[in-house]
Amino acid sequence: MQNVNMGIGFTVQMQTTCDRCGGRGKISSGNCSNCRGNRVQQTSKTLQIEVERGMTDGQTIVFRGESEQSPDYFPGDVIFYLRQMKHPLFERKGNDLYMDMEITLKEAILGFKKRVKHLDNHYVEVESNKIIQPFEVKQISQEGMPIHQLPSVKGDLYIKFIVKMPTKLNEQEKEFIKKIFA
Repeated sequence: MQNVNMGIGFTVQMQTTCDRCGGRGKISSGNCSNCRGNRVQQTSKTLQIEVERGMTDGQTIVFRGESEQSPDYFPGDVIFYLRQMKHPLFERKGNDLYMDMEITLKEAILGFKKRVKHLDNHYVEVESNKIIQPFEVKQISQEGMPIHQLPSVKGDLYIKFIVKMPTKLNEQEKEFIKKIFA
């Protein structure tokens, strides 16, 4: 119990934790050189995090009972929240990946064969033998993100084709196109 003077003539009696013993009711006769009487020694610990294939944005990795420890209470958990970084080529939606691919007008009409470097450094073959309309989307199955805890099953890759049109034509090219589409 502690008496606290609140002003002229006012004294309040409050129950507080003892500064000397920390509320334990005992004071050690000599302090340990390592812990200085706190019964806890400061150390650092390295926690190794393994981000599994297919983990999503906002998912947590929990190390149970790894927070600060003291003889007076149970240690809590250390929780890491995953944040997904933006990628310059792919956008993730669930287990599916989306990307834009720029193709020329010639490739849109005559077809093409291209390779795309995937997130895990393997190459995905993208080809077409038909006429591609601007903003047409092609689905490639099993080339999306692996599903967490089922890494052999993957989402899909969706490719939106952006057709790059020529910026100018000379008169000979204009006449040739008029003949073709007549």
